[in-house]
Amino acid sequence: MPYTLVTGNHDLEGFDDFATDAANLAAWQRTFSQHHHWAATAGNHLLVGLSTIRFRDAPGSCHEVFVDAKQLAWFEETLAAHRLMPTLVFSHAPPMGCGLRTLPAVHVKNRCAWLNHGEVDPDVAPQRFAEIAAVNPQVKLWFSGHFHLSHDYADSTSTCGECTFVQTGVIGATSSRDGRRHSRLVRASPSGFDLYTVDHNAGGALRLDVSRRYDGSAPMVVTPPTEQALACDPSSGWMCALDACELPGTGGAPATELPAWLYTGASELTVQEGALVEYDNLTRAPLGVVVRKIAPGSRVRLVDAAGRPAEGAAAVAVEVVGPDGETVEETVRRGLNGRFYQTFQENKYKKWLKAQEEKKAMAVAA
Repeated sequence: MPYTLVTGNHDLEGFDDFATDAANLAAWQRTFSQHHHWAATAGNHLLVGLSTIRFRDAPGSCHEVFVDAKQLAWFEETLAAHRLMPTLVFSHAPPMGCGLRTLPAVHVKNRCAWLNHGEVDPDVAPQRFAEIAAVNPQVKLWFSGHFHLSHDYADSTSTCGECTFVQTGVIGATSSRDGRRHSRLVRASPSGFDLYTVDHNAGGALRLDVSRRYDGSAPMVVTPPTEQALACDPSSGWMCALDACELPGTGGAPATELPAWLYTGASELTVQEGALVEYDNLTRAPLGVVVRKIAPGSRVRLVDAAGRPAEGAAAVAVEVVGPDGETVEETVRRGLNGRFYQTFQENKYKKWLKAQEEKKAMAVAA
């Protein structure tokens, strides 16, 4: 079968093999005889692939999937030139705000859940990708993986406007986080598409997940995997995504879909899976983890500069108060960017370089 690939966070991870990300990416391109980002036609559909271009040079988590400004500009130009063609987009990580399930203890904590998750430059900020999909209604499907999760969750697909965002699972048994081995199949025609799950635990059996006709002649059909569904249960270790298409009030009203929200202005805090997680108030996406572990019986409060209870933008810090109601177990101050999330993962490549330097120093000393 012919194939075309996109790069993910592990494709540029060869520390010993290449000195730079550029050399690693060039070798990848030579090996697979293709460019890292691409556009192709299939019937009357346009297919677009976006790829990460760095690992060693990442200022934050080396596992962040990063699409650079040049590639992003090419993406917008390509969409502008094909406005009448139904388009399928492929990227290793999903766009922020797409509403797909995430993993707080891994990707959210390390700030590598979304495309360009750690970027603050507005030209390549993580919110840009969902914005591009929203203003290009020809984008009908956006596929991503990264989380190693199956399709047996209600939020393994999420439709916002014209675009259905699609979680893509894994085939290998050792790569699946929930033991279910899935991939995707699309059957498309000029009039629409049918999206299937291929169940590799069941000999490649097909399950229709989404059916869509572009002219609206039939309502879109989404068939949740009711019999096989894995529950949206924080105690099971998976975070339940918020519906990105039903935004909370952005003029000051906090979201009310989950209990115990703390409104901080541009973000909201809630406890999920025993961690304090910060959500973006606009995209409904988790930005990062503020406190990794909150003891049972503890509570969280916002305070001002004098340590008094505060609300919204007036809060300068968040405190975790112990079960006794008096002891402050942890305090996290608002960062310069106005957020509370913390960075927990040291860049793996920089850590490796440091270890190599220490190893050389020990050899010289010996």
